[in-house]
Amino acid sequence: MIDHPIRAEFDRFDLPGLPSQPAVVVLPTVRGTRFSRYGTHAYYFLNLKTQKGLCVRIRHRDIVMPGLGRLAEAVDGRGRMFPRLRLLFKSYHYGFNFLEQIMLMTVPHTVTEMGHGRFIVNLWSYFGHLLIDLRAGTVTYRMTDGDERLHVFGSNQWRDAETESLYYMTYSLTDSMKKASNPRERVFSRIMKKDAATGETRVIWEGYFADYMHDILISRDKQYMVACELGRFLTKRKPHSIQSVDPGFTNETRLDRFRRAKRRPCSIRPRRDRHRLFLQPQFSVRPHPLSRAL
Repeated sequence: MIDHPIRAEFDRFDLPGLPSQPAVVVLPTVRGTRFSRYGTHAYYFLNLKTQKGLCVRIRHRDIVMPGLGRLAEAVDGRGRMFPRLRLLFKSYHYGFNFLEQIMLMTVPHTVTEMGHGRFIVNLWSYFGHLLIDLRAGTVTYRMTDGDERLHVFGSNQWRDAETESLYYMTYSLTDSMKKASNPRERVFSRIMKKDAATGETRVIWEGYFADYMHDILISRDKQYMVACELGRFLTKRKPHSIQSVDPGFTNETRLDRFRRAKRRPCSIRPRRDRHRLFLQPQFSVRPHPLSRAL
């Protein structure tokens, strides 16, 4: 990954009148400005124990612009004239125009707590995510690199609290954009691990899975890793999917028989009821023999 600093404003404020409790609440939002409804990202960190708050503000354009050339390349390939201008005249998933597509991709979606006053703000599906260090007062923009240059991150990451290693997902935006015209286009995806001790990043699993990779979880006993995709644009023509990988990352299971659940969360209950894995509320599991593998 490529790391570079990004300009941000840090504003502190009090939280009077709230009951003190040992908890921190993080609220990633998008705020409007005089010229745009999506002008600023504003992340609120609320320490309920000290009753202090901190707002981190970043210009939305500073998040969008570093990946705009890559987006043009993923959509249109290399060597075209005026590649960024051509983005304005393209049609995207669901018939979105360019503004709708770029705002969807760069909206702040989830937060991963990294310890020592550090947090990762994950975007919906863009070429980078933001590492915020509250103690140092800095924000680092981390972007994909190398053979993953045209890959975007999934919208969540999972941190191993014991080793501080980080697990995350990426997928090919080039493949994803082809699905605007062919919903059954295959998308190359990866599950990655960044080792906290060595800084080394390696591929845990790769293959043709899905775009809009939405959540990643590892069981408490670390027997299973589960990744799920949102299936956002393929509700009727292609089912949602969940990918499971064993601890040695040699065997894998894919669950495809899902239906949409409006408000009910999905849970997979492993044998002996040793733990429960909760996935995103867009999914519900139908009885299926493969679920016994979990």
